[in-house]
Amino acid sequence: MRTMYDSADPSAIPAGAQLVAGYVDGADQQVVQAWRDAFAGRFSTARQVRIAVLPTTDDGHVLDVENGDATPVSAPGWVRMRRAAGLASPACYVNRGNWAEAIQAFADQGVPEPLWWIATLDGTQLPPEGGVIACQYAGSDRSGGNFDLSAVADLWPGVDPEEEEMKLYIVAFNGAQWVVRPDFTAKAVIKDPGILQDLQATGNYQALTLDDAQMANIPTVGQGS
Repeated sequence: MRTMYDSADPSAIPAGAQLVAGYVDGADQQVVQAWRDAFAGRFSTARQVRIAVLPTTDDGHVLDVENGDATPVSAPGWVRMRRAAGLASPACYVNRGNWAEAIQAFADQGVPEPLWWIATLDGTQLPPEGGVIACQYAGSDRSGGNFDLSAVADLWPGVDPEEEEMKLYIVAFNGAQWVVRPDFTAKAVIKDPGILQDLQATGNYQALTLDDAQMANIPTVGQGS
């Protein structure tokens, strides 16, 4: 898990933050411009999560679904638009109060669910499963600054580079040694988060982020081994 910072004021976020979320649109153009500058400057080397608040904006990794911004009913259309634009895994920011309504909107409109960024803001951190990619657990009253904090899965498709996604492998203990299951790469887990949950329940599997040198020391086995 990683920590992500977000704020209407990017200057409030520590300069060394490695994962930040900011706005690409909205009524307050000062905020939009501040984030445009921050993405290009202050956080140019950080992982950047781009947030849209308008369901008509064909930009961003996340649609902000909350009072004053996008509605649950408008979310499926934005997700459909972003997928058509080439973003395979768009996400929606919701809270525990409107999450069910948003899920129902996707079902009603026949649009596959997106990834979910869930706001709890009470210190609760939801695990990255069942499509949950991030959990905003602390606002400014808990974070220690004028920013929010979210716990984020190690891999966010569309945000993290493809080559980094492939560094995460599911490995199994076969009774004598750890072996790589090449059919359970990070891509498979992202596509179906239940895979990792089911494997971990057996007690014999775990996810490891490995570099090339470490990978060279772990045998590879085929599917079903």
